Amino acid sequence: MRIIGLVVVVTTACGQLELEDEPAVPINSESTAVTGPCAVAHTPIGSVLTTSELAATQTGDGLYVAWTGTTDQPGSIVKLDAQFRVVARSDLGMVDPNLNGVVDLGIHVLAAYGQNAFGVVDMYQFTSDLSITNYFATYAGNPARKPFLANPTGTARAYLWSFNQTMVASDMDLENGYAGGGSMFDMTNTITELSGDNGLLLSGAGAVNDSSVVWVEDLGGGASRCSAGNIAFDIPTLPSLRATRVVSSDCRHARIAAGPTDDTQVVVTSTASGAVKAHFHHGNADIVHVLSTSGRAAKVQFDGTQFWIVWRDNGVSNLRIARIDLSGTLVVSTTLGPQVVGDEAFDLVHTSSATTALLALTPKALESMTLCQ
Repeated sequence: MRIIGLVVVVTTACGQLELEDEPAVPINSESTAVTGPCAVAHTPIGSVLTTSELAATQTGDGLYVAWTGTTDQPGSIVKLDAQFRVVARSDLGMVDPNLNGVVDLGIHVLAAYGQNAFGVVDMYQFTSDLSITNYFATYAGNPARKPFLANPTGTARAYLWSFNQTMVASDMDLENGYAGGGSMFDMTNTITELSGDNGLLLSGAGAVNDSSVVWVEDLGGGASRCSAGNIAFDIPTLPSLRATRVVSSDCRHARIAAGPTDDTQVVVTSTASGAVKAHFHHGNADIVHVLSTSGRAAKVQFDGTQFWIVWRDNGVSNLRIARIDLSGTLVVSTTLGPQVVGDEAFDLVHTSSATTALLALTPKALESMTLCQ
């Protein structure tokens, strides 16, 4: 580990998963969505790009959801209440093609729009009611998906990114979100992608105190390897990396979810042949589930008792949904999720009601739903 300097450059009844065809929810109107344990809402937002990317984050009583676009089909950020109704919206116009993450800092909200192929991220800052938008900063380096890390209480934060063979956790200002300083972790090979996840605020012996990270290294000749570890915030202003392990020797599009303890995680990956896998890890035990022999773009989120996984199956228009409990048992839903416009046009996020929400961009709507068993 090295310390660095400044980073900134400039179911209805819940017997099974069911998705109901609910009426559209106009912006700033009363929600007609189901308000039970498996709520669904369809919000017309106008046409979106077939390449649109989406990111979401929890706020105190709802969610912030952002997506990419152009001046003709504007990338926007909306604030949803607990019933998935839009209570505020800001249209950004022309923005970068990638959206790596969104974070609620209380007074401000940050959205990391980037040109990932060029290693550039433009950070935008919003007031909590989305009434004021400001360009915030430009960061150099390869940003993580879900790059905003924090300890469970939110009293320490870091921005996750990489360059060449080095992964970086930069300290973040708690109020405004400025990133600088922090720690560098050197790997053997070039890091091609990385992703992070925060542990939930849980209690009891062994409760998670770290953020989880997964990174993919290029081994050459088309081969790749992904590894996982924990970013710890036990030393003030100096994030550390610990409990690292190799997840897979054939790995792409890796995403991670932290479980109830620091040694419980699920990593979802794609292989070179297109298989989608879920890697359940607890203590010294590892269970690998093949979700699809021909799929892509899996996402994963822990809700306090189980891990939810959503992915795209080649040849299937709608999203597939599954869950893994804390024993490592997999249950795949026979009901499909919505049809999305792209591989990064959906996200999973933990909500204030201790559930997992799926947010997805369909061609002309934002679809929001609570996943339940």
